[in-house]
Amino acid sequence: MTKYIRHFLLFAGIIATLTGCISNDLSPEQGKIKLSISKNSSVIIKSTVTEAPDSFLVSTTDLSDKVYEELSGTYESLKGQEFIVPVGTYNMNVCNITEEKAEEGRGAQRFYGSQSIKVTPMSMNAIDITCTMANARVSFTFDDSFKNTFDITNAENPAKVVASTSKNTARQIEFSNAATLAEDDAQIAYFNTDAQGTFLNFTITARRKSDSSDKTFTHSIEIKPQSWYKITVKSADGTNEISVKTDY
Repeated sequence: MTKYIRHFLLFAGIIATLTGCISNDLSPEQGKIKLSISKNSSVIIKSTVTEAPDSFLVSTTDLSDKVYEELSGTYESLKGQEFIVPVGTYNMNVCNITEEKAEEGRGAQRFYGSQSIKVTPMSMNAIDITCTMANARVSFTFDDSFKNTFDITNAENPAKVVASTSKNTARQIEFSNAATLAEDDAQIAYFNTDAQGTFLNFTITARRKSDSSDKTFTHSIEIKPQSWYKITVKSADGTNEISVKTDY
């Protein structure tokens, strides 16, 4: 009997020690989240491979969107970060810049990743989030048929494209450097997209050579994230048409 009591006391002591280790910084109403952001985060476009930036913002919210933890830093500094939250279900959102920042000026590539996690009492919960490009890259070029029909460098009315999206109609981006419209990095722009489908609406204006009349053409295409839309503006019998090449 003494032997069993001794074993029981030893077992109880081990449990007490382990429980003490767990409960040093956690109560029964809490759990831990251990964060990692995948280093594979990148956008792969056929003609280029663009690595995601090294700095990210991390936001942890509950199902009512209450923010419990906000972090920022590089891959290395965020890797293995641990923080304590109450027991519950959380959404973790990671991005390099906000949606608003991504559409300042001509815009910038926005990388985003999200994952939900359920935190149980006194548990350690590892989460690994991969970020991908969350917006679309757009560029325009005029092909020879358009250049032959329209005076794209006319001093009074040079050919230009003005584009906006169904997601943000107020943001109007002009593509006006006609001579180098596709080749110049300054002529590339980025547009936010959403899961419901986003349309890029654009207007082309140019002066026709044959009668010096100013013409306006409008078009709309659907755009999706992690894509580069290379839009070629053409002419057919003095009118206008476009072709769209998409790199994923």
